[in-house]
Amino acid sequence: MFYFGRLIILSLVSTFGTAAIAANSVGGTIIMFEVLPGMAVGLGLTVVISRCVGSGDYEQARYYTRKITAALYVAQIISSAIVILLLPAILNIYALSPEATQWTTEIVWGNAIMMILIWPLAYTLPVTFRAAGDAKFPMVISIVTMIFCQILLAYVFGVYFNMVMIGTWLAMFVDWIVKAVIFVWRYFSGKWTEFRAI
Repeated sequence: MFYFGRLIILSLVSTFGTAAIAANSVGGTIIMFEVLPGMAVGLGLTVVISRCVGSGDYEQARYYTRKITAALYVAQIISSAIVILLLPAILNIYALSPEATQWTTEIVWGNAIMMILIWPLAYTLPVTFRAAGDAKFPMVISIVTMIFCQILLAYVFGVYFNMVMIGTWLAMFVDWIVKAVIFVWRYFSGKWTEFRAI
């Protein structure tokens, strides 16, 4: 579903011209270095929370979720700062047009800010839920927000408000914010502790 959504967004970006296509592609590649800590932490957190839940110790699951999320915030700040510092040198390698360079810079900076502020809540908490057996809720929320935030708002921002390619990224950030709010509510409600994977 994620890649289906990305395909729709990329088809929209392709209508904005070659500079938009180049900026979207280069920006998407560069930001992968900003998200590396989050992807790595997600894999490790699954194992940690599964062991806590398997032993029935939800307090420990909450403790490790908070501790690892806090560590992830620090890691995201470091990785994003490194990417921002190296960005001019990286962009020189690509030799993009001035317009594409400007858009790529906006993408990387915007993503870095959102990675630091929002991403851990939108993508780390669902790992805890799934590890505890609450897999359906984050899956449904992710699909719904992808359709109504990421895809629908990409067209609204990109076409209707004439924000072009930057509008598609703004829509993705709105998707993260909505997911973060919902998942924080889910975490504090404790409903994720009522499921049993086994």
